[in-house]
Amino acid sequence: MLKTRIISCLLLVCLLCSAAACTSQETAEEQDTARLSSSISSDTKSTRPAVSSQTADSAAPEESEAQSTNSPAASNSISKTPPRVSVTLPPAADGETQPPAESADTPSGTDTQQPAPTPHPDETGDSQTVQETPEPAELTPDDIFTANLLSRQYQSGQNLFLSPLSIQQALGMTANGASGSTLDGILQATGYTSLEEMQKQSGTYQQLLAKTPGYFTLANGIWLDSAFAGRVNPAFLEANKQYYNAEVSVEPLNGTAVGHINDWVSRKTNRLIPSIIDHLDGQSRMVLVNTLLFNGKWTRPFDPNNTSVSTFHGAKGDIKLKFMPQMMPDSPWYEADDWCGTGGLQATRLDYDDGRTSMLVALPEDLDGFMQQLTPTALHDLCQNVAASSPKRVSLIMPRFSVTCDSGDTLGKALAGMGMQDAFSLQNADFSRLSSQGDEKLCIGQILHKTVLQVGEKGTTAAAATGEALAGGALPDKSLVLNRPFFCAILDKQTGTIYFAGAVCQPEVY
Repeated sequence: MLKTRIISCLLLVCLLCSAAACTSQETAEEQDTARLSSSISSDTKSTRPAVSSQTADSAAPEESEAQSTNSPAASNSISKTPPRVSVTLPPAADGETQPPAESADTPSGTDTQQPAPTPHPDETGDSQTVQETPEPAELTPDDIFTANLLSRQYQSGQNLFLSPLSIQQALGMTANGASGSTLDGILQATGYTSLEEMQKQSGTYQQLLAKTPGYFTLANGIWLDSAFAGRVNPAFLEANKQYYNAEVSVEPLNGTAVGHINDWVSRKTNRLIPSIIDHLDGQSRMVLVNTLLFNGKWTRPFDPNNTSVSTFHGAKGDIKLKFMPQMMPDSPWYEADDWCGTGGLQATRLDYDDGRTSMLVALPEDLDGFMQQLTPTALHDLCQNVAASSPKRVSLIMPRFSVTCDSGDTLGKALAGMGMQDAFSLQNADFSRLSSQGDEKLCIGQILHKTVLQVGEKGTTAAAATGEALAGGALPDKSLVLNRPFFCAILDKQTGTIYFAGAVCQPEVY
């Protein structure tokens, strides 16, 4: 059986320094401390205020532990929430077997390492059945945050996979202690209009994740330095317990604490992320961590008996991967001859068996151009166009692969560029709602975001569903072969919430 496993971990470290030390810091040094943070927060489109396309696009950047269903109850107890492309597979090299397309009549051809042009509708005269501009084309703050973050983080030829929901959760916990321009900056970056909205939506999303038992495991944790804990505002901790179900630990933030934090992260991510932090210096006063684990099974699993080795034309060179064929009798299919001026694009969606979670895959002719043009409006419309498209009989061939991404120090810089610069500055940060600072000040010291995506097979229980998909042996309407860099997103079909998204440029063997 094929499973998709995705793990996100975000860690945020707050530093406490004396006022004298603060004033002696150089501005560049103050704003360049970014590397660790974790959390998840997103919004259902039914409850989030709409944002105009014009406003959203102008904000675009220039450049397994136990699961339980939890709600945003005003309780202080801590609980955990389980949390189209017509391309043909390249001929097999010597010693390889080409994955069958599950229909003997599926066309064959030759691929090259250059991006293949997106084909026009097939010769049967099939035409676009998708509304190019869905009505209404309203954007949510989540659309804005996700698109802006993706376009700022993407680097040509490099894998990018992140969880906007996880990042928003960590920032939401931090916002509970922020005031003034620091709070305004967090709200601007995440797309919220108020702290109350952010708190409310955290509960909404925890309820949403709990609707798919066994699929999501969400966890939030706060570590306080024992010498600093007495100065923390109790209201800050209560808000994070109430709205984020945060577990709170108090201990000296030293090497021993690093081990405890990493052990917690490893447990919450089913050991797929064994560690999130390397060290804590003497100025660290608080660590906030969020983890999100996703475990999904396809509605129509791939038959491992049909899997075989072929070539993925990665951004940094060819790689031998196992490819899995599937005939999907009724999958949504979106196709554009020229997507946002970047060339052809085709996309489809694979459903998971929880009935509401889905993976959107898009194969653009030019991935770099696609990511550069991924404005909030463009991302929103892509998801809407795929959802609104008529179902087709799609022959899909996708690789079995894994991707591991570590943001390093880039996430903090991206968030600062999205409006959060004050939060990273010892001079300007205002976390007065977090603690009575006295002659010392707090700022966000490091943010680190790690994600792991695994798409692969486990077991051989796919025969019945696959057999159903192949019934009749009819020719496919469309063919999609993911054998070069592509875009993918894990989303909720009913609300449009994007849990994970990114670009697969150079996948790893899995």
